Amino acid sequence: MEKAANRPQPEIILEFKIDGMTCVACSRTIENAMTTEFQPKGLLSVQIALLTHKMRMVFNADSYTTYSITPELISEEVDMVGFRAELLEMIENN
Repeated sequence: MEKAANRPQPEIILEFKIDGMTCVACSRTIENAMTTEFQPKGLLSVQIALLTHKMRMVFNADSYTTYSITPELISEEVDMVGFRAELLEMIENN
């Protein structure tokens, strides 16, 4: 019988298009804001690709639900630091 600790944890993966991001400082600003706001709420990783203007966020699925995180909430946080985020894809890995 497999131990629960060895099973992969369910994840929510979100990919956004980011408008207004023109430099490394822009991407770091967004990354820092997302980490500060969402890491305590189950954010496992955030990756920003400056050249493609995309942001990928991975959340623990249970925390994502517990904290009522939504793509709209993430977009609002991005807006607060001066950029625009549009959800491209959302994947639930169970």
